[in-house]
Amino acid sequence: MYTTEDFAELDKTNFKSYKFPNGNIYYGETALMSPSQTIVTNPEEITDEEEKNALKLVRHGNGVQLYNVQDTKCDCKYEGSWEFDKKKGRGTAYFTDGSTYQGEFDDDLFEGAGKFVWKAGHVYIGNWRKGKMEGTGEFKHKDGHILHGQFINNYMLDKELNIFLDPFLPVEKLEVFRIDNVNYQKVLEKERIEEEKRLEEERKLEEQKKLEQQKLDEEKKNEENNEEEKKEEEKKEDKNVADKKK
Repeated sequence: MYTTEDFAELDKTNFKSYKFPNGNIYYGETALMSPSQTIVTNPEEITDEEEKNALKLVRHGNGVQLYNVQDTKCDCKYEGSWEFDKKKGRGTAYFTDGSTYQGEFDDDLFEGAGKFVWKAGHVYIGNWRKGKMEGTGEFKHKDGHILHGQFINNYMLDKELNIFLDPFLPVEKLEVFRIDNVNYQKVLEKERIEEEKRLEEERKLEEQKKLEQQKLDEEKKNEENNEEEKKEEEKKEDKNVADKKK
């Protein structure tokens, strides 16, 4: 993991210092970037003035950024790796409230393995994605209890209950939340069982109706067949009577 000591040992021969209009100060490595976001290493070879003027000086390499500098103080600070004017790679961020983050960055956001220490005393060590706790990690609450497992969108997944826990809640509230959720799951399970029974009764009733209808259809068909047979017998009888009269 990137530390302040790592930054102190860097070769600062190529470091430059720049002060931005908003009061931020950058001290570190830079590069010229073209509009197509490629690094230009030999700008003197560019003959087209318009193309040369389109080059942009960006933070690229190792450097430290001080934010909202006033006299000898600043609100927050980042020191570490930059790429195309954005935090990328390993670095350390110091925030206004006293919290710190050490680890990997991408596109100015926490990304990969990192450690965040809140001023309140909470500590998270694990994976990050797009600036949020996501992946395998361990969260140690300021009151001492530890949550270890899979984090998603800053919440920890309780696999046993299949629920998401807010790691910032004190242990008492977490237990209340778990108990409430267990009771809620019991209610849901009871409703699920009752619904299955209702559906099963409806299925049986529908099946009974089908059987009754089939029976009625068969009886009707038998009646029709009997009626046809009766008519045939009557025709034969009439024919016999007619033949005898001849």
